[in-house]
Amino acid sequence: MNTKLEEQRSSFDLLEKAQSYLSEIADADFDKSTVRHFVLTHKSRAASYKDAKSFILKDKTIDTVEHLTKLVLRNFSSVNKLVNAIENDGSVRLNDDVWGVIDLEEASNATLKQQLKKLVDVTKKAEDNPNLDVDTSSANIGIVRLSYCNDNNHLYAVQRTSSVGKTAIDSDNGSWFRGSKNEAYIVKDTRYQINPIYDFFILNRDGEFTLLIRNFAPFENTANFAEAQDYNVKKGFRELVEDKLINDTQRAKLDSQVSSMGVREKSHLIKAIATKQHLSWSSLKEQQDIANKSLPSEHQWNMQFNDSGEYVFDGTSESLSQFVKFISHTIVISASDESYVRDISGWVEA
Repeated sequence: MNTKLEEQRSSFDLLEKAQSYLSEIADADFDKSTVRHFVLTHKSRAASYKDAKSFILKDKTIDTVEHLTKLVLRNFSSVNKLVNAIENDGSVRLNDDVWGVIDLEEASNATLKQQLKKLVDVTKKAEDNPNLDVDTSSANIGIVRLSYCNDNNHLYAVQRTSSVGKTAIDSDNGSWFRGSKNEAYIVKDTRYQINPIYDFFILNRDGEFTLLIRNFAPFENTANFAEAQDYNVKKGFRELVEDKLINDTQRAKLDSQVSSMGVREKSHLIKAIATKQHLSWSSLKEQQDIANKSLPSEHQWNMQFNDSGEYVFDGTSESLSQFVKFISHTIVISASDESYVRDISGWVEA
């Protein structure tokens, strides 16, 4: 029964690696000549991003690059605890000092990585086309890119705020002046404010992407996160149909309930289907019967099947929960005692 230990170890390794990245960022010598500031407009939860405007940072009375770099890095001083953002997204939502980490190189996060790379690519396009005509009057996303270690590592600090270039509430953190020739600098002025809070950070280290999340809701809206997970869950259901574990009618019913699932449930399900463990099952009904032989009555599974032994989803949240837990590596047979079956998902202690 090593599945749970492997999951815990994987999560621990992720957090340990992320902690080392934080230390690396804190000690980094950022290349001032490559610091860029981007603004763009994005419709909440949209899958695509409009063109961004890239600004080269200049100095007036204030060292703009130094000021902006300190503003970004000051966010990291608020980190008290790192958690796996998918397994423990609630902590990130409820606690200002708890940050979430997602390894974008993990196969189950491929769709999310693809989405965030679109955001990075928009900034690259803006930088390569400085004369691109972009309307920033309704801009609601600000991005600062910091580069270090011979330009192989990039940190993208992303904030979602309607105050990008809008009337200031205060000017404690300076104010932007953006010129018509892609130049911007910070002035002591009350007309425009710089929001000092960044919602999430995309870290690109030699082509490998890691995500650090400070504010979960703005991240979800900007990264199309729920939609990315929903897509992968529905893709997984289609694979279960192809593998003849469920039929297409029940798949359609399950699809209609995906949005009601939690972040962690979706992640477990995506990972479990991807492992193809279910291919060793002769049928879902038989696997449930095997599991129930070693479970006390109060913990037995009660997924429903028709006279032909086909799975039937009745559309209730209880039925959905049963199905998701069962498919998501919930049932594990002891390596030393095949008669001992246990739910290790964390939802139900069998």
